[in-house]
Amino acid sequence: VRKSEGRSITSFQSIQHQLVDLATQIMAMRSLVYFSAWKADSGIDASAEINMAKVFCVESANRVITEAFRLSGGISYLEGSVLYRLLREASLGYFAGGTSEIARNAAAKRLGF
Repeated sequence: VRKSEGRSITSFQSIQHQLVDLATQIMAMRSLVYFSAWKADSGIDASAEINMAKVFCVESANRVITEAFRLSGGISYLEGSVLYRLLREASLGYFAGGTSEIARNAAAKRLGF
């Protein structure tokens, strides 16, 4: 656990606020994915939601991980760190399964734009 002024950084209110914001982003990603999966499992066309979930989750995950890098300090830049691996894997989401632009185009088409 990272320390500052002899205290865990999680004891500082501003850090706690940042962590709550990150947890909120993670919860929003999870909820969107679950909703898309529920809709598809129910036999309803969920292609728009699935594509929107892909874009939202890829972009949000990269923001969350980047903010976690900032909070963790230099240790997160070491090649063996969990955050280093997560950033590398999350960045792949921009391209795997089609780019975010392709996913946006597919969602726009299904939404009738």
